Amino acid sequence: MAIKNRVLKKLNTLDKYVLLVMETGSKKALRDFYRELNTVRNLCREGLSESSYADYGEFYDGLILATEQMQKVTRPQEDVLILCKELLQHLIIKTDNERHFKKEIVFLPYKVSMWDSLESMWMAASADKKNCNAYVMPIPYCDRNPDGTPAKWHYERELMPSYVPTIDCQRVDLEAWHPDVIFIHNPYDNQNYVTSIDGRFFADKLRQYTDLLVYSPYYVTSGGMGEGQGNCPIFRHVDYIIVQSKGLCRFFDASVPMKKLVPLGSPKLDRVIRLCKNPPDPPEEWKEKLRGKKVYFYNTSLNGLLSDTTAFLNKMQYVFRCFAGRKDACLIWRPHPLMEATLNSMRKGAVPCYEHFKEMFIDEGIGIYDDTPDIENTIALSDVYVGDSGTSVTMLFAISGKPLFILNNNIHELPSSDDWRGELLTEVTFQGYADWLVTPTNHLYHRQPGKGYTYVTSLCEYNAASYYMKAVNVEGRVYVCPANAQDILIVSERGIEERISLDRRIEVPGAFAQAWQSGHYIFLVPFKYPAIVRFDTRTKQVEYLEGLNHIFVKQIDGEWMVGGSCIWNGALLIASPDTSELIHIDTETLESEIGRIGAGTAIMAPDGDDIWFISTKGYSVFRWQPLAGKVNEYFVRPEGFQPHHYIYRFETDLFPYGMPAFDDNFVYIPPLWGNQFVKLNKSTGIAEEWKTPVQVTTTGRNGYFGPSAVAGFTGCVENGHWRLFYWPERKLYDVDLKEGAFEEVGIEFNEDALSHEAVGFVEQSDWMRYGCQENYHHTLPALIEGKLPGEKHDRDRQLRVFREVAANNDGTSGEKIYSFTMEKLREKGMVK
Repeated sequence: MAIKNRVLKKLNTLDKYVLLVMETGSKKALRDFYRELNTVRNLCREGLSESSYADYGEFYDGLILATEQMQKVTRPQEDVLILCKELLQHLIIKTDNERHFKKEIVFLPYKVSMWDSLESMWMAASADKKNCNAYVMPIPYCDRNPDGTPAKWHYERELMPSYVPTIDCQRVDLEAWHPDVIFIHNPYDNQNYVTSIDGRFFADKLRQYTDLLVYSPYYVTSGGMGEGQGNCPIFRHVDYIIVQSKGLCRFFDASVPMKKLVPLGSPKLDRVIRLCKNPPDPPEEWKEKLRGKKVYFYNTSLNGLLSDTTAFLNKMQYVFRCFAGRKDACLIWRPHPLMEATLNSMRKGAVPCYEHFKEMFIDEGIGIYDDTPDIENTIALSDVYVGDSGTSVTMLFAISGKPLFILNNNIHELPSSDDWRGELLTEVTFQGYADWLVTPTNHLYHRQPGKGYTYVTSLCEYNAASYYMKAVNVEGRVYVCPANAQDILIVSERGIEERISLDRRIEVPGAFAQAWQSGHYIFLVPFKYPAIVRFDTRTKQVEYLEGLNHIFVKQIDGEWMVGGSCIWNGALLIASPDTSELIHIDTETLESEIGRIGAGTAIMAPDGDDIWFISTKGYSVFRWQPLAGKVNEYFVRPEGFQPHHYIYRFETDLFPYGMPAFDDNFVYIPPLWGNQFVKLNKSTGIAEEWKTPVQVTTTGRNGYFGPSAVAGFTGCVENGHWRLFYWPERKLYDVDLKEGAFEEVGIEFNEDALSHEAVGFVEQSDWMRYGCQENYHHTLPALIEGKLPGEKHDRDRQLRVFREVAANNDGTSGEKIYSFTMEKLREKGMVK
């Protein structure tokens, strides 16, 4: 009750002035009384509707008239002062009982380009003149140096839209004002590496200055939510968090009370829906460039920049090259508003290259460089989205119904004839039963003699995101094991015969890391799923073993990792990736115990009665001989051996080695991130480089072969022959360990099998509901030329699937959020 409280405070002050005049006849006190009387009258008029104020006006007018008369005489008459005091007491009582004072709601944007996350709520509040006074008060923010100190301060009040009246934060004391509600859209306070708002407006302080503090996210999502958004610094201080849809509530950290989460949609979507229905005129300097052309909106995101900066910059150059000189297409390039600040803060070495490409784009007139503060205006003027996935801009385009073409930042050229290998083949596929191939596109293929792999079926409604990892043959039946999915499939050449649903316990990608067969059981080793899963293929019973994930899922050097695992002697063994802890689970009874072997294990490999442990970090390799009760540690680092990070190329001691192979005398260890194949003598413990015909590199031959690792053995075939999967070219080799001979194993698809990968615009995943992915079949030039294969863009289909993750947003989320806020004030007894 901000206005009411201020009115009451001033009325009580006026009462004291009257007493002072009655006692002393002070002319100064009378003048002060007159001045404050006019102030409180104006405040009361501002805080009430015209009809409600009518009941007060005659009292205030009477007091003002009496005061004006008293100022004309030498000493005010006592009976007039007594009347003034009675009128004041009446006003105090009447005001104290008044339930119709307007609510004061303050919106605190810091960056104008993010104002859309607040605007429709402000519009709803401003439109309710009878019940609310809405204020917009932009606040300062700074770019940060790498050490966290302020680099440059910004105050963007003058950049706000002309139709939005604003107030100067330098002239406002929020603590004294104490508005009823404050809306914010910065969730980080001081814990953002790139920017920081002024400390006066951190959430812990704002919490003291208002009755309701509400956070409205500055982003929207196309289905998922980043882990960092699930528990932000301000969450402990705010009363409510606006959530885009009910399904996203499950992404928040368990420490965030569900009662704080309000799934009413996003104001950002309101604005783009409104503007796309009635597009604005383009800026004058854009008009000629847009005239008669199809307009492509190129979005470069911070996540894309930070994930692989080199690939990101090369992608920019490729995109510019694809659009340069075209008369039928116009490219609008809109970098993230914090792009240059992020580069300066976190990728300083990449700044010259970025600036070069930016200058080239502008100087050569390749397209339109968009640095306007209003992204929705640009979206309304555009026809097609091209850019990174998983950004707010993706969802803004999605809800507009315009086509989404999701770029792969590793692709910088058109594909060669067999570049499909880089997208369809993985090492996991060839672990064990390779007659069945499960692709990252969620398609199932079956290998037939003389025909290669033949398409069988699509495994789910989505066409991306690796929902399944591999097929396992148990007693003649084939079971497809999940990676991001939460079910197990029973399949045959006819397709899916049955789905075995697991308890759906997570909404984020990364459910399972590995699948193992032991007799008639299938075990799923989880990554983010909260339990180890055992599936009995005889009874189809699913059992969950909980409470152990914290041992084998750990964060190392800022990355979440899963420890090595294997089946050995009737037990499932799972190791910690960063300690010596080892879980031993009896596959029949599910009884578990925890021992200590190794020192942080990435890979476990059975070798007869022995088990070898390959370290996650460092160069120790352990040989455990359980039957003999012995553990041997070997330091395995031949001269010149050095791992390099597979993306950033800096030297590291992470993931030096991949899955090994064995004979009686040696352990043959391929590099994962290392630069040599290594041979370890079991008897002497001496490790030396193992010369092979395979090139050691973690870089794929082009962007269709995303970087990841060098190689790993997938299993023993027979007579000392092993299978090795070579990641850079996605090739499978038959390796004769004794002779050191490598022979490529053909991986062929029949004539029409690959046509099933050319899907066009379809449902992609739970986290990117619909669009077309750039890949071997779907290239950027084909998009521009209108020659994409597969299904054409379907606007109604796109809107239908994306509205599921937008609370069926029809452009009225701001109104719903405003109504919710007023209801909460009503529950607090602040609104009648």
